[in-house]
This record gives sequence, C-alpha cells and structure tokens, in this order.
Amino acid sequence: MVLYEVENAFLFYDRQYDMITFKWLGFVSDEEYRTAVKIAYEKTVELEVTRWLTDTREGKVVSLDAQKWMIKDFIPNYISKSPLRRVAYLVSKDFFRQAYIEKVKESFDNYQIEVFDDPKKAKLWLTKMYSQKDDIENKLRRQANS
Repeated sequence: MVLYEVENAFLFYDRQYDMITFKWLGFVSDEEYRTAVKIAYEKTVELEVTRWLTDTREGKVVSLDAQKWMIKDFIPNYISKSPLRRVAYLVSKDFFRQAYIEKVKESFDNYQIEVFDDPKKAKLWLTKMYSQKDDIENKLRRQANS
C-alpha cells in the first residue's frame, strides 16, 4: 500500500513483511522529507509496525536542517513513543549519506539498527531475526486495542 509518493521519494507499507519501506531516489526538499517521515510515524503507530526498511542507495543527503530535525526532534519526541524496534538502512558508497545514517543510528536508543548494501540481507535481518516474542506481544497489543 502506497503511503506517500513524490518525484524522488516513495513510502509504502508492505503487508507481507509487516514493515514500512522508504525508497529515496534523489534529492527531496525538507518539506517532502519531513512529510514522508511523519506519515511513516503515523502509520507505524496506527498499524503497530515494528520494522522499517530505508533504501537510501539512490537518494541524496538531506539538508542540515532536516538532519537536525530528525536527530534532535523527531527521533526523541516521536519515534521513541512508537512501536518501532528495528530499522534496516540500505546505503550506497556516498560518504555524506553514510555519515548522516551513522548520526541517525547513534540517536536511536533501545532500537536494533543495521546498515546493509544488499536488500535481501536487510529483509532477512528484519524478518527472520525477528523474535517470536515480539510477534506475540504485538498481536496481544492489537487485540487489546480492537
């Protein structure tokens, strides 16, 4: 299910893997970046999604303002209150993109975050390594909220 789409960014919910996937394909404005991330957060909470796959291999680094917003505001004030627990980043060899991903990775507390260059390995890590205990807890939460 497509959640958000602009020229260089796609956000969708993958029912098969119960995860939200970001696909960045070039430069996005600060507004487009923030909108995509906010929608992902809202859907993460609504659907109790615990996994994100963020494909930045073809994306361009976002502005310093957007980076600061993500690290100083969004992650501590929103993501920390969501069911999200695992994030896999697919990265290119772009030094600036990798540096930004490392900063984001450091700002997540109590989350499992890994960086990959192979989408199959990223999905495997997100799905196969996902514990049955987490699945059971999520199902119980969903039933309680129904």
